[in-house]
Amino acid sequence: MGQIHRKTMQPKPLTLAEKANLSTTFTKSPIFDVTAEKVVLRSLLNSGEWYALVATIINEHCFYLEDNKRVFKAMQACYAKTGVIDIINVSEQLGMNENAYHVVELSNFTTGFSDQGFLLYEQFVEVCQALRRQHVSREAVRVTNKYLYLFSKPEQLKNLDQHCISLFKEVQQVAELAAGEDDHSSIDTLNALVDDILNPSDELRGLPTGINELDQKLNGLAEGELITFIATPGTGKTAMMLTVLINLVFNLQHTCVFVSYEMTEKQLLRRILSSLTCIESWRLGTQQLQEHEQVILQTFTDKIYNALNENKLIFVDGIKKDTDQLHAQIMVLQKKHNVKAVFVDYLNKIPCRNKRANKNQKLAAASDGLKNIALKLQLPVITAAQVDKESGKTPQPPTLYSIRDASEVGDDSHKVISIFRPALHGIEDFEGIQGDELKDLAVFSVVKNRDGATGRVNASFDAGVTLFKNSAINAAPF
Repeated sequence: MGQIHRKTMQPKPLTLAEKANLSTTFTKSPIFDVTAEKVVLRSLLNSGEWYALVATIINEHCFYLEDNKRVFKAMQACYAKTGVIDIINVSEQLGMNENAYHVVELSNFTTGFSDQGFLLYEQFVEVCQALRRQHVSREAVRVTNKYLYLFSKPEQLKNLDQHCISLFKEVQQVAELAAGEDDHSSIDTLNALVDDILNPSDELRGLPTGINELDQKLNGLAEGELITFIATPGTGKTAMMLTVLINLVFNLQHTCVFVSYEMTEKQLLRRILSSLTCIESWRLGTQQLQEHEQVILQTFTDKIYNALNENKLIFVDGIKKDTDQLHAQIMVLQKKHNVKAVFVDYLNKIPCRNKRANKNQKLAAASDGLKNIALKLQLPVITAAQVDKESGKTPQPPTLYSIRDASEVGDDSHKVISIFRPALHGIEDFEGIQGDELKDLAVFSVVKNRDGATGRVNASFDAGVTLFKNSAINAAPF
């Protein structure tokens, strides 16, 4: 009855006879066990995705205590509205239906608190609810989720008060930022636009990538834009993002955030050090460095140290973070450190809150979330996406319709640039380019550009230090 298959972790459907038996048992002679009732409610608060299974087995009439019955009914309402059950959603629902229901009572279903923890947590939830009543974006409130997660971890109880204090401060910062989000005049925007038109400048509208011809086509990476690089695996999506990052941080002294879903901070720093020193990554840390290379290594190590120490280069571990959580974290970092650009490596790896979503829906949610970050925080967000397998087999630059699992990525992105390296496909002659030039050739195709030109740009790729560079080879038109 209600068994779980280990391999699939999917509930086995109940037979009609089993459902009838359960219904008769619970309605005629409900079992009165306070501990059992709390265990069920606690499990649902910590793992709301199991509600669909639990709802096939029990209903609110199975609870003897009225308070527990009200909590379960609130869970039913939350699941029907949003499909999400967590302590904040349920407490909000209880607040709508039962004005006197205390949020601290609900917290009893998760873990224990100290007296100070009770007080702070109550304030914490009130702030979250106030933010939602003010129609502040849900992703800003999602900064609270990391704390809610801690409630289900018994080993964190000894640090609970400190967690509560630190997160309460962070939520206050989110509230302050949110309060100023709408403080903007459309007249100011119009004045700025007219000034740009009447007083044209040779300068780029956005931040430069470091690839000169590409910058001319893109007009830079502008505020509020989602810029997506697309390519087959191993072509250099991460390398291109690191190339742009190095130019912005070390050449222009801008503050950048790099969010990685597949590489550790150590791996990223190694690649950056290799690119800056022009020493192959595999040689770093070996006995094969010459004396002058050791001097170069020390010089650029100091530069990286200074960038990290001054918060010019900020790494964020993206594992298990969805775009809502990233939005909240980047908001705080932007206020503290004046962030100029955000890099997310890469789109296909970003988790989705909807556990039932297919690949298309997950990728669409990720691109929509990154677009919101770019627009609401007025930052260029640079990311990457893989192309589908069939497009990867074609010895031609990928197109806008080559993105794996979702065309919505192309719709959400302000600019889409494909990366193509002919040598990886065994091509010996690409539009008249051969030999060593072809070996290092990288072709950037601007396949979408809302504010500028499209077309191809040639660059070179130094595979030894994973860095894209300007090329003297002229690109062929489409």
